[in-house]
Amino acid sequence: MTTLPVVEQVLQPYAVDCAVSNDVVSRTLTVRLPQTVVGYPRLLWREAYQSYAKDEESGWYGDGQVWASVQGAGDRVAYAIPGELQTLNFRFQPGVAAYAQLVGKPGVYAIVTLDRGLRRFLNVRFLNRP
Repeated sequence: MTTLPVVEQVLQPYAVDCAVSNDVVSRTLTVRLPQTVVGYPRLLWREAYQSYAKDEESGWYGDGQVWASVQGAGDRVAYAIPGELQTLNFRFQPGVAAYAQLVGKPGVYAIVTLDRGLRRFLNVRFLNRP
């Protein structure tokens, strides 16, 4: 009897510039796909969001979480919670300097990286436009 070799899945990243809105009271940055994005990226986002929301509903809270990074503040500053209308909400805990760093400058946006093969979110990077 022959056994088949185990094949490791290679990530196929796809990055999308996304709009960010800020709720100062709850210290939450909400990431959404811009209306101008159409076609394949919109389909990929929808499928990744559906998978993420389904995982969150089942109570995974662990390795499957999507984390946000901020330059100079680290790679895991806040994790995403699926929001309404296929948004990702990142609530920054009090005392997390990355939040003040981001909202203290104009032009906050996010680069969301998705995997084309797995149809999943990989990570989110918050930046400020120069």
